[in-house]
Amino acid sequence: VSSRTDMDRAHVAVLVSQYLRENGYAVAAMAFDDQAKDLLDTAYSPPSGTLLMILDEHADAKKTAPPEIFQVPEDLKREGDQQFCRDSIGQLSRLHNANIVAVQLLENGTLFTGSVDRSLKAFSIIGLPDVAATTEEAIFTALLEAPVLTLAVHPSGRFVATGDMSGRVTILNAATGAIVAGLQNHAKYVVRVRWSPCGTVLASASYDRTVNIMAFNVDEPSLTVTKKLTCNGAAEAIAFSPESVADGGELAVTVRDDHRLHLVNLQTLTSRTINMNAFGDAHVSFAALDVSFSPDGKYVLAATDRDRLILFDRVTGKQLLNFYGATNDHYSQPRHCWHPSSLYLYATSQDFSIMVWEVATQRIVARLEGHKAVIRDLQYSPAHGVLVSCGFDKSVIVWGR
Repeated sequence: VSSRTDMDRAHVAVLVSQYLRENGYAVAAMAFDDQAKDLLDTAYSPPSGTLLMILDEHADAKKTAPPEIFQVPEDLKREGDQQFCRDSIGQLSRLHNANIVAVQLLENGTLFTGSVDRSLKAFSIIGLPDVAATTEEAIFTALLEAPVLTLAVHPSGRFVATGDMSGRVTILNAATGAIVAGLQNHAKYVVRVRWSPCGTVLASASYDRTVNIMAFNVDEPSLTVTKKLTCNGAAEAIAFSPESVADGGELAVTVRDDHRLHLVNLQTLTSRTINMNAFGDAHVSFAALDVSFSPDGKYVLAATDRDRLILFDRVTGKQLLNFYGATNDHYSQPRHCWHPSSLYLYATSQDFSIMVWEVATQRIVARLEGHKAVIRDLQYSPAHGVLVSCGFDKSVIVWGR
């Protein structure tokens, strides 16, 4: 199916309860009903055997549909190597006095954190990859004009870009925290800033329904807007493909209340779209709130507000795989990232956990628990083989193997 309604969780619970009772699992049904009592939709009364009917219809559809509809590329079938993060190796608290909403760990062990207390901080992390600890004092603390909502470190490691609630994009020296450039180029919150892999382009996404693509002068730090995209709704997420601008790099953009995923060619600044609905219709039943390219650039992954992540073929737009298991509704702000091997995915859930999927099987292989409130950002550090996450519990957790 291309979409699910807001009532699906309640309907599914009823169908499971019905199946258990109709097939002689009365004790299991009672236990399930007790645990799911807040979810069961008592007004929904489906015909007997509805769950089995749905499964039969799905099986029949797979038999009669053209083979290419359900065909998955071979590189997505590679078995996992078990080299994924599964345990906390350090919880860093008291870094900020308020919620931490952005985090990034560099190869040199510098950890950058952005908070709604209006500060960007840098810390030195020691002990990686076995343990994670930090000194009490920050390398620097930079106070910005408004609460920080997003950050991104330049590929060179020399600069940090931030976006804040005032609509401003700021560039800081990554070693000292000194502000070196900036633009007040949005009318509302800036929810994402991202650098192109070559570092010559910075993009920002805002709730003012625009995405700005900016040229960055590395030698004399400055930003120049080269393209302003106007969207149908709030711009929720952006991501650069791994190629350089000259080699056909693209910027992926997701927009609330839009069934399309937008891809902007960074050389020509022209756009194309992928219809995120499997059947090609224009109905909007979910929002893609986070987006990324696979490490090899062949696929685009969108995290939605309907409990699933969807993987698309970047060229054809075909919907390839769905990943279920995280809990995220339209009030959520899901975040995700790839393991660099492309064998695993990490994504946040509203129950304060991080789910780990094996891509080949779409099965959850681990559930990372440790945060006590909403998780707002996560990033995998290939240099250290660790995952870092931050959230509304004012802490950063480092996860290792």
